Amino acid sequence: MLPTLTVVLAGSLLGTGLLAILFRDARKAGTVGAFLVLGVLYYGLFFSGVDSLLGGKAWHKVFFPFFIVLLAGAAWFSIRTKEGLRTANILALVISLVLIIMPLFRVVQYQIFERKEVLGLSGKEVVTQRRGNENAVKRNIYYFIFDRYAANRTLKRDYGFDNHSFLEFLKSRGFYVANDSYANYTKTAHSLASSLNMRYLDELSKSLGGGSTDWKPLHRLIKDFEVGRVLKKLGYKYVHLGSWWSATRRNNLADEIYSIDPGGEFPSLYLRNTLFILNRGFFSKSPNIDASGDIDQEKQCRRVLYKFQKLEELAKRKEPLFVFIHMLIPHGPFVLDENGKCMSKAEADSRTRTENYIGQIKYVNKRLRGVVDKLLSTEVKPIIILQSDEGPFPRSYREEKEAFDWRKATDRELQEKFRILNAYYLPEYNYDRLYSGITPVNSFRMILSHYFGLEYEPLPDRSYSFIDEHHLYDFFEITKKVK
Repeated sequence: MLPTLTVVLAGSLLGTGLLAILFRDARKAGTVGAFLVLGVLYYGLFFSGVDSLLGGKAWHKVFFPFFIVLLAGAAWFSIRTKEGLRTANILALVISLVLIIMPLFRVVQYQIFERKEVLGLSGKEVVTQRRGNENAVKRNIYYFIFDRYAANRTLKRDYGFDNHSFLEFLKSRGFYVANDSYANYTKTAHSLASSLNMRYLDELSKSLGGGSTDWKPLHRLIKDFEVGRVLKKLGYKYVHLGSWWSATRRNNLADEIYSIDPGGEFPSLYLRNTLFILNRGFFSKSPNIDASGDIDQEKQCRRVLYKFQKLEELAKRKEPLFVFIHMLIPHGPFVLDENGKCMSKAEADSRTRTENYIGQIKYVNKRLRGVVDKLLSTEVKPIIILQSDEGPFPRSYREEKEAFDWRKATDRELQEKFRILNAYYLPEYNYDRLYSGITPVNSFRMILSHYFGLEYEPLPDRSYSFIDEHHLYDFFEITKKVK
């Protein structure tokens, strides 16, 4: 936060100082500078207001030049007027104070009323008992999450792509591919909170109520999760390769964190609605825009390449490692073609969404072949989980976003969203005990029970969706529909 806010503040002060030198009038410089800064930083707020008044029909190509003319006119009037601008100066001061007080109030409110509740929802370990296996071989454990990587059933039916050759490669290297696996929850936050803590999220529904829109409890369960705590107690070093998404960018339990973006998503979230950034992505209607459409293309491309490179380096390490890898690919924005070339937004927009999505799956498959062989070249074979937390969103959701009611989703739409990639490399494990419909909530229950003698009984494999993003914990079961 601090670097971004420092740059904005320094730029505002510098600009106002230059205006003061130009006008030779501190009050005029302060007034003009204040309104210019507010205009630049809060362009998105103004546009949203106009868009709401027009019923969602506002257009940046029209509003942007109008807004620039309005700002320039206000500045020109302030410069040319012979009045003292006392009223305008006070107005700018009041607006600035309000904009400071509002977020400060929200921070204080969170610290007093919400933080204890959120913290109290994590850290509840499932009761375990040790039985034998005290001297079990501590193999490196790699937990890959490829966000929105669909099951082959979905790829063939909805995207015209058969992933058979890659799945056969995995089988040839000793993997068990759970062809009928499906996600336990609709979105990444719910899915990872469930799989990393090896339990369903019923307690959140009871604690927060179905009408909650608060994502923080889920993020907390991802940042401080039971699998990590258990493995660290067993002597593992936790290596974290996260994403730009705040919930996995860093982790409280990790011993080592590797990222090319330590600043996280705050800069993009803070600047996404400014005068220049917002217009950069909205002058054209892109078929590839999704919830992450404002993420920097080039940085996201480098982030993916960096993590694949880092994995090959980690394969050489001999101490027991638990490596968590969250790859926001084939998740949008679409930044890589099938050959690993970084694409500009214009290049991605020249292709269809399906071409981009399948292109990124082909690239992941290509890189994974090399990474898997590198990981399996070690003397002590590792445990590897290749898994997606969710499938791609159906078209109807992409059109309605947060307002989409999952109760109205068709069986086919739910299957597209919930059927996932799920494959395991488990040395010295009898794959006859595995089954094609195993779901992520049971992945580490199986591993911790078999390799370390911990008593984690398997849970029923089920899928749940929430109603919409205004009811994050109002769950209803859809297991039969996604099988």
